[in-house]
Order: sequence, then structure tokens, then C-alpha cells
Amino acid sequence: MVGTATIDLLPVLEEAITSSLPEMRFWGVVGYAKLAKEKRIRTCPQALLALIYDTNPYIASEAAYAISYLGRYQKGITRLLTPTLEKNRKIGYSSLECLSLDPEMREYIRPFIPELKEAAETLPHVENEDAGFMARGILVNLGEMDIKELYGAEAYEKGLKLNHTRRAMLPLPN
Repeated sequence: MVGTATIDLLPVLEEAITSSLPEMRFWGVVGYAKLAKEKRIRTCPQALLALIYDTNPYIASEAAYAISYLGRYQKGITRLLTPTLEKNRKIGYSSLECLSLDPEMREYIRPFIPELKEAAETLPHVENEDAGFMARGILVNLGEMDIKELYGAEAYEKGLKLNHTRRAMLPLPN
């Protein structure tokens, strides 16, 4: 239902985002995010705004994503950059990566470049889902980092080590 959300479903989505069930709140927020991204809604309901502080990090992240598309850029992007718990940082960064792919949203992310650069350097950035790696991806999307710098020297060395220990390919590919 939320994948094909329309304006007609707003009453259902509004009811969902105020539900006591986290599953309902999540799917309600996803529906709002879809409509907001498509510019089919322009106003940000108070209940949606409140969900950026939901105890479920996936709901909070999706709500921050949605409110960013509803003109609450500062509040939404700040929430995506600042998790309640450090272990949930990657959830917000994942949504921020999606925002950074949208050329219209990049100007709103740019004020946060200093924080992203610090995260890119100080947080782990060797594996694909490391928070520092995700920050680097956002910087690449913003044109602030060359894609050749995405993985960094540590990942390059790790890849070399892995390739040197692999068995020979026999027969060789054509």
C-alpha cells in the first residue's frame, strides 16, 4: 500500500503514524516520505515531526528523511547526522546517502560538510557499511570527495592482501 501511496491514503497514513505499533508507524512514515519526495504533499504534520525522536531508529530515520522533503531540512538532516545511540548512526547515514543522491537536496546537506568530513576521517571506513565509509559516500555524492578516495588506503591494502591469498583461477577466463 505505501509503495503506491496516494493523497487519498493520507487519513490512513496519519492514523498509522500515531499507532502504538512500531510496524504501523514505520509504514505510515514510508508513505509520507514517498508522497513528500514526489511533491504530492507540502505540509508536515506534527505527528510526523515528532517521530524523528521515536525510540525505533528506523522510524526516526525515515521520519527525518520525510520531513526533509517537507521543508524541515535543518531538523531532518541534523537528526540523520546525530543518532540517539552511536550504534544507530549507520541507519541515519543510509537515509542521508539517499538524500544526497537527489540534486535538489544537496544544497541543504552542504552546511553539514564539516561534520561529514570529520566522520569520514574519524569513524571506521573500511567496510561498506562502516559509518565513515557512508560519510565518504555522501561526500562523493556532494562532489566534496573524489570517488578514488572513497575506500581509502586501509581498504586498498586489505584488498591487495585478499587478492594475493586467493587461489589461482584455472582455467583462466576468456
